[in-house]
Amino acid sequence: METIDNRELDSRIREIVKEELEKRVAGDESLPYYSLLEKSIRIEEELKAQRELISQVSKENNKRFEDLIHYVDKRFEDMNKRFTQLTWLITLMTGFLSFLITLYRYLP
Repeated sequence: METIDNRELDSRIREIVKEELEKRVAGDESLPYYSLLEKSIRIEEELKAQRELISQVSKENNKRFEDLIHYVDKRFEDMNKRFTQLTWLITLMTGFLSFLITLYRYLP
Protein backbone atom coordinates (compact mmCIF):
# COMPACT_ATOMS: atom_id res chain seq x y z
CA MET A 1 0.00 0.00 0.00
CA GLU A 2 1.36 3.38 -0.98
CA THR A 3 1.61 6.04 1.71
CA ILE A 4 0.69 9.59 0.83
CA ASP A 5 1.92 12.63 2.68
CA ASN A 6 -0.83 14.89 4.08
CA ARG A 7 0.46 17.82 2.05
CA GLU A 8 0.40 15.79 -1.15
CA LEU A 9 -3.11 14.57 -0.39
CA ASP A 10 -4.27 18.08 0.43
CA SER A 11 -2.77 19.58 -2.74
CA ARG A 12 -4.18 16.80 -4.93
CA ILE A 13 -7.68 17.20 -3.50
CA ARG A 14 -7.49 20.95 -3.92
CA GLU A 15 -6.55 20.48 -7.59
CA ILE A 16 -9.47 18.12 -8.17
CA VAL A 17 -11.93 20.44 -6.41
CA LYS A 18 -10.62 23.41 -8.37
CA GLU A 19 -11.00 21.55 -11.67
CA GLU A 20 -14.54 20.44 -10.83
CA LEU A 21 -15.54 23.92 -9.73
CA GLU A 22 -14.15 25.42 -12.93
CA LYS A 23 -16.09 22.88 -15.02
CA ARG A 24 -19.36 23.56 -13.22
CA VAL A 25 -19.00 27.34 -13.14
CA ALA A 26 -18.03 27.46 -16.81
CA GLY A 27 -21.09 25.38 -17.73
CA ASP A 28 -23.60 27.24 -15.58
CA GLU A 29 -23.24 30.95 -14.87
CA SER A 30 -26.28 30.98 -12.58
CA LEU A 31 -24.63 29.08 -9.73
CA PRO A 32 -24.42 31.38 -6.75
CA TYR A 33 -21.01 32.12 -5.36
CA TYR A 34 -22.08 31.29 -1.81
CA SER A 35 -23.14 27.73 -2.56
CA LEU A 36 -19.71 27.03 -4.05
CA LEU A 37 -18.05 28.61 -1.06
CA GLU A 38 -20.24 26.57 1.26
CA LYS A 39 -19.35 23.35 -0.56
CA SER A 40 -15.64 24.12 -0.46
CA ILE A 41 -15.85 24.81 3.29
CA ARG A 42 -17.60 21.48 3.86
CA ILE A 43 -14.94 19.70 1.81
CA GLU A 44 -12.16 21.32 3.83
CA GLU A 45 -13.88 20.31 7.08
CA GLU A 46 -14.22 16.73 5.87
CA LEU A 47 -10.56 16.68 4.87
CA LYS A 48 -9.59 17.92 8.31
CA ALA A 49 -11.72 15.22 9.95
CA GLN A 50 -10.14 12.55 7.74
CA ARG A 51 -6.64 13.75 8.61
CA GLU A 52 -7.48 13.56 12.31
CA LEU A 53 -8.92 10.06 11.84
CA ILE A 54 -5.82 8.91 9.94
CA SER A 55 -3.61 10.35 12.69
CA GLN A 56 -5.62 8.55 15.37
CA VAL A 57 -5.49 5.22 13.51
CA SER A 58 -1.76 5.65 13.00
CA LYS A 59 -1.22 6.22 16.73
CA GLU A 60 -3.31 3.14 17.58
CA ASN A 61 -1.30 1.02 15.14
CA ASN A 62 1.97 2.28 16.62
CA LYS A 63 0.72 1.35 20.10
CA ARG A 64 -0.24 -2.14 18.90
CA PHE A 65 3.17 -2.69 17.32
CA GLU A 66 4.96 -1.51 20.47
CA ASP A 67 2.88 -3.91 22.58
CA LEU A 68 3.63 -6.73 20.15
CA ILE A 69 7.36 -5.99 20.27
CA HIS A 70 7.34 -6.08 24.08
CA TYR A 71 5.42 -9.36 24.03
CA VAL A 72 7.85 -10.96 21.58
CA ASP A 73 10.85 -9.72 23.59
CA LYS A 74 9.36 -11.25 26.75
CA ARG A 75 8.84 -14.58 25.01
CA PHE A 76 12.45 -14.63 23.75
CA GLU A 77 13.71 -13.85 27.25
CA ASP A 78 11.63 -16.72 28.65
CA MET A 79 12.92 -19.12 26.00
CA ASN A 80 16.51 -18.04 26.69
CA LYS A 81 15.99 -18.69 30.39
CA ARG A 82 14.57 -22.17 29.68
CA PHE A 83 17.43 -22.96 27.32
CA THR A 84 19.96 -21.97 29.99
CA GLN A 85 18.21 -24.15 32.58
CA LEU A 86 18.15 -27.14 30.21
CA THR A 87 21.83 -26.65 29.39
CA TRP A 88 22.74 -26.76 33.09
CA LEU A 89 20.50 -29.79 33.66
CA ILE A 90 22.08 -31.72 30.77
CA THR A 91 25.56 -30.81 32.01
CA LEU A 92 24.81 -31.97 35.54
CA MET A 93 23.17 -35.20 34.36
CA THR A 94 26.14 -35.98 32.10
CA GLY A 95 28.54 -35.38 34.98
CA PHE A 96 26.46 -37.52 37.33
CA LEU A 97 26.26 -40.38 34.80
CA SER A 98 30.02 -40.16 34.22
CA PHE A 99 30.55 -40.37 37.98
CA LEU A 100 28.28 -43.43 38.25
CA ILE A 101 30.00 -45.19 35.33
CA THR A 102 33.40 -44.47 36.90
CA LEU A 103 32.25 -45.84 40.26
CA TYR A 104 30.83 -48.96 38.66
CA ARG A 105 34.06 -49.69 36.79
CA TYR A 106 36.45 -49.21 39.71
CA LEU A 107 34.43 -50.73 42.55
CA PRO A 108 34.88 -54.47 43.06
